[in-house]
Amino acid sequence: LGAVAREEDTPGAWSPLPVLRVRAVSPRIRRAVRFAGRLVVGLVLVLLVLLVAAWAMRSHWLPYAIAGAPNAGKTPAQLDEGDSMPASAPASGRSRDRRVEVGRPAASLAVRILEPAGDASSAARGTIFVLHGIRDSKLSMAGVGEAFRGAGYRAVLVDLRGHGRSTGDWLSFGDREGRDLKELADALAVEGVLALPVGVYGPSYGGAAALQMARRDPRVRAVVTVATYTRMRDIVPLYAEHMAPTWLLPTADVSAAMDRAGDLGAFRPDDADSVAAIASTTAQVLLIHGRADANIPWQQSESLHDAASSHSRLLLLESLNHRTIMNDATVMRESVAWFDRHLSP
Repeated sequence: LGAVAREEDTPGAWSPLPVLRVRAVSPRIRRAVRFAGRLVVGLVLVLLVLLVAAWAMRSHWLPYAIAGAPNAGKTPAQLDEGDSMPASAPASGRSRDRRVEVGRPAASLAVRILEPAGDASSAARGTIFVLHGIRDSKLSMAGVGEAFRGAGYRAVLVDLRGHGRSTGDWLSFGDREGRDLKELADALAVEGVLALPVGVYGPSYGGAAALQMARRDPRVRAVVTVATYTRMRDIVPLYAEHMAPTWLLPTADVSAAMDRAGDLGAFRPDDADSVAAIASTTAQVLLIHGRADANIPWQQSESLHDAASSHSRLLLLESLNHRTIMNDATVMRESVAWFDRHLSP
């Protein structure tokens, strides 16, 4: 590649073989050859890095990405230092913060209780637990809580285990969270602050927890879910597709990572089943979903409705996606109306 050969007769002698004389190649060709060589080496290195990264994701990182809690390893004292939830406006009623110990494995749940206007406990028309989405906190649900407070309910804003100011190392996509919420309701009842009847409001991840609570607690008479999912086994592969192409992160590897996450977190991924939960409860459930949701397809709420058509209603909102539906006025109006209807004496 570094020279070009040219045939010429050898001066002054005869030979049956040609004589080769070398002539230098232009610098431009030499640069092109060097660039091509470096490009090949670079592509090989990139491929090796991708293969190593894929192996690392499947074997080590992915189970933690699926079920590792945002607050893993943190103590209540550490979490309370970073609390930035604003105090409620005095005109809208009283509020108080507290912790409740739940679960096996143990977790300390941080909650904020918003009282309706008036100081007497009897003033509350009922209690509505307000949950949040994955890797979020009750901070984002303050407006929802105020809406229910304004409608006369006691609103209990909850940091689900491992989120916000609550401790916990692992997420279970609704299963263990539902058990936690039942224990939280029991603790509030012992203290005399659980005004009956009970409702639960949960968006996305919180919707799965809401259905699991309703499955276990007969005091729950009404549930509203917003853009929630059917099962852990259904939703995790969808999110994995957003993270990496299937050739890099095959579905079989994602399933194995879910199993590994369950082993690490001491839960069964198959128990994180919102379809089984809604079919097992007698609570009246309003399922709200946006038709433009690319994160969790609206068909998942449709499947939940199909599993409990006798005690659920499906409300599909056009043009709303997973983000815009969370602050839509129609959602709050329909939610308050649903609780007013099904939490009435």
